[in-house]
Amino acid sequence: MAGAQCTGASASGATGIDNPAIGTLTWANPGNTTALDGSYAIAAPLLAVLATIPTHYLQITNFGFSIPASYTVCGVTATIARGQTSLLTIGTVVDNSVVLVKGGVPVTGIGANHASGASWSYGFISTANYGNSLDGWGTAWLNSDINNTGFGIALSANINDVVGVIPVAAVDQITMTVYSQPPTTLAVDLVSFTAKGSTGGNVLDWTVASTGVGGSFIVQRSADGINWQDMTTVTTAIGQDSYTYTDATPLAGQNFYRLQMLNTDGSTKGYSVVATIVTKTLQTVRMYPNPFTDMINISGPTNFSRVILRDALGRTLQVKEYGSGINSAQINAASLPAGLYFIQVDATTYKLIKN
Repeated sequence: MAGAQCTGASASGATGIDNPAIGTLTWANPGNTTALDGSYAIAAPLLAVLATIPTHYLQITNFGFSIPASYTVCGVTATIARGQTSLLTIGTVVDNSVVLVKGGVPVTGIGANHASGASWSYGFISTANYGNSLDGWGTAWLNSDINNTGFGIALSANINDVVGVIPVAAVDQITMTVYSQPPTTLAVDLVSFTAKGSTGGNVLDWTVASTGVGGSFIVQRSADGINWQDMTTVTTAIGQDSYTYTDATPLAGQNFYRLQMLNTDGSTKGYSVVATIVTKTLQTVRMYPNPFTDMINISGPTNFSRVILRDALGRTLQVKEYGSGINSAQINAASLPAGLYFIQVDATTYKLIKN
């Protein structure tokens, strides 16, 4: 099945739960994964010494897909916006298990676990992509499986403590793309099209069949998956089957990419699957002292409009709104018991300790 024959539909899940089918550590606020808004589902160990702590599944379902009954499911991809925090830049958070969910139950077995060995980003939220347009994650999928409210994804992380410094796992949003093929599709020469984030921008890679036929590709980007902007045109070369393009200035938030394939006469031959990358960085704000006792001082390089104080379980303790925006504020924390706290400044969340 050629990758270009399969088109993708993307969505975010509406239901998030903590599923204890794996691991030992609970996810707080699992419903915070439905939007890219700086509100996180978190897994925060209270105490560990040189230990690896596996989390429960963070299970997200109810994506609202509606794949036509006549279509064939090609594959599934997932984009997870996640990161980790700690008082020092030591200790790590890595994937333990990343599997799809069928009928409300995580699917395990050969080819199901797509966990990566890469550490989650420290101090800010970044995105990771799993699967591809032809990837069934180790199982066969029917349209009814995908359209069911129990379809989704389950994520478990390993939190690795180093010398008592305990990272906290944070997940902002999980989106999924399901690729399907209509009964009759246009034969095209594109074999695969993928996109991934990097420090230099969003990197697009695609391969074509070595047919010896000329033509070109127009790289297109969209903020909503509906309205498309031409980025560049890449002309194919005889004997070359791999191509790449880097979007060095991606949009904040979701970036949708596709290829418009042109024949040698300039006519449109078809379009690739749509690839999605979420670009998210958190603003640096100075928070001191840390650890604190009675007062928390907040100072930012630019104005901010909202400050939220939460405890280690993600419960909201204080909310301060600044309609016109300010660049410094104080929180009276004298009455708080000793322990771990989180302060969210607009879209940025920080970890603090009270002695």
